Amino acid sequence: MFSPFSLIFLFAFFTKASGNPVVKTPFGEVEGFEYNTGNVFLGIRYGKAPVGNLRFEKPQKVDEWKDTLRATDFGHACFQTRTPVPNYANLSFSEDCLMMNIMTPKAPPPTREGYPVLFYIHGGGFEYRSATELGYKLIVDNFISRGIAVVTFSYRLGPLGFLTTGDDILAGNLGLWDQKLAMDFAHELLPSFGANVKEITIAGVSAGSASVSAFTLSPHTNTLFQRAIQISGSMFATYSIDDRTDSSSLLFFDAIGCRGSSKEILKCLKEKDVGEFEKTAVAVGGDYYQVAGVRYHPRLDYDFFPSDFHTLIRNGPKIPSIIGLTDAEMGLSVFDKSNGSAFAAPNYSKYTLDDFRVSLKRMAFHQDEVYEHLAAFYATPTESEADDPLFPIRKHLQIASDLSFVIPTAQEVIEKLKNDWPVYLYLEDYYSNLPVLDDYPIKGAYHANEMIYVFGLDQPLPIVGNEDDLKFRDVYVKMMADFIESGEAKVQEVQWDRAEKGYHRFMHLNLESEMKEEGYFEESVRFWTENIVKKVSPEMLKHMVPVVKQVASAVHDHSEF
Repeated sequence: MFSPFSLIFLFAFFTKASGNPVVKTPFGEVEGFEYNTGNVFLGIRYGKAPVGNLRFEKPQKVDEWKDTLRATDFGHACFQTRTPVPNYANLSFSEDCLMMNIMTPKAPPPTREGYPVLFYIHGGGFEYRSATELGYKLIVDNFISRGIAVVTFSYRLGPLGFLTTGDDILAGNLGLWDQKLAMDFAHELLPSFGANVKEITIAGVSAGSASVSAFTLSPHTNTLFQRAIQISGSMFATYSIDDRTDSSSLLFFDAIGCRGSSKEILKCLKEKDVGEFEKTAVAVGGDYYQVAGVRYHPRLDYDFFPSDFHTLIRNGPKIPSIIGLTDAEMGLSVFDKSNGSAFAAPNYSKYTLDDFRVSLKRMAFHQDEVYEHLAAFYATPTESEADDPLFPIRKHLQIASDLSFVIPTAQEVIEKLKNDWPVYLYLEDYYSNLPVLDDYPIKGAYHANEMIYVFGLDQPLPIVGNEDDLKFRDVYVKMMADFIESGEAKVQEVQWDRAEKGYHRFMHLNLESEMKEEGYFEESVRFWTENIVKKVSPEMLKHMVPVVKQVASAVHDHSEF
């Protein structure tokens, strides 16, 4: 039996057209379709097409529409200069891509305030992927069925989203401004769908997680939601932000033939055919020193980020956040055959400790002082490790994961705990014995491992359905859903205690989860915040692995971790 409020809700917002749900919004009517327990609305434009004179400008909100919008198909994925995922052949790409997807329960909300909301930002290194890949079927099964409304959307990527002239003519970060506009639009639209815009949780994985991190930092966004879930990604990482975007942009401008003043460059870029952007990006190539070769990403622009991150954290609202990592973040990158990895089977068996030390020298730019510290920490086996034939490759995986994910995330966590943010840490190490991973020498939970269970992404790994996989899916989804619905952090009824300054307790996330009082990468964090930052000159750090510059910007006493 529906309550009086439920009947009012159904009458006020939803009508039926040819069996499909229709919603009246401030912008016009939207027609979607039903799937299982949900109403699904795909391809709703939230921003004007960023083409012509609007290319390389901050996004503009869409105008109202007169006719009923048929929101039954995904819109275009944003134009991309890299397509590393095979199933991209099934997607259509365009600059006209500022589209949103909204999924809500069929059942009316239980309260007058409406459904809690998951606002999800897709990942892809700020250069590829789309909301289309997330689909809607598992979103309905995993979240809509639990009474949660979900928003996904696409935003500008790569050169079109992040090129910069280094000044206010083209300050960059347009992809982040797209995300901000999507949130603004959702605030206007969601009440018509019965959703509560005062109960929004933002979440993302990888670059999507770094975007969530950005949302928590920027005063343009950090009051627009109530909670955050960061899955393997931080804005403190250099694949998320550093000054290399400026130098990469200069390379791009020269290669595409746009030179002169900033205004002249911008005018030239607006006149280019979009196909030239792809050709130019291929010609320029990726950044060898970044994860997955990512070259175009956010920067400190003093606009979206009006100050340094530490000041923004200190002055911003203290947003309750779940922040998590896997135990083998860089496993796919290190061992994947498809990317030509030198460590893929059977090559890893030939990788010796001497080979690893050569790699460390290269990472240290042959600076003896830096190399000595790296070798002492990563390339000196203990007595129990001395006979392990996988020791060199295990340590290669560790330093790759440390630099790309562990240290940046730790820096963000340290700074937020220092300023009394409610942070709930987790470490996920669930390993599914997939046939595609049989040749991988180190077994663990690789980067974005959770997403194959939450959204069913078939890249980089196919979802499977054995009993343990399905159980882990339920564990992870329920963890997210509980936090979205109530702000309560718990896993399998285990109380999830907040981390504290100097005491980084965390949830060990697996089929059977438990709280751990220590062991959250402390040794790696102490090494980078003591041995490297405190013993190596800032000048030398600038020529090392780029992420160290982020660490160097905020030296902390080791007692904080």
